Amino acid sequence: MTTSAHPLWRPMSGCGPGCLPLPGRSPVVSMGRRLGRATALLATVGLGTGLAVLLPVLPARERQVALRGWARATARACGVRLAA
Repeated sequence: MTTSAHPLWRPMSGCGPGCLPLPGRSPVVSMGRRLGRATALLATVGLGTGLAVLLPVLPARERQVALRGWARATARACGVRLAA
């Protein structure tokens, strides 16, 4: 099976060993930030549950927008930042 060559699809990261922090130099995430991310993640999971109920009745365009927004919010709650 082959996959289409979509410009955003990257099966592997462009980041190599040079992108990783040196041993013993991992970034420190404060407890406050961890708690904030956990709270935000729980909130997005709760919103996702409500969204799952609404998805079947939404038109296709609105469904895509809602799912994309929820996925972005969930990624952001986990500390992931998307870069173009």
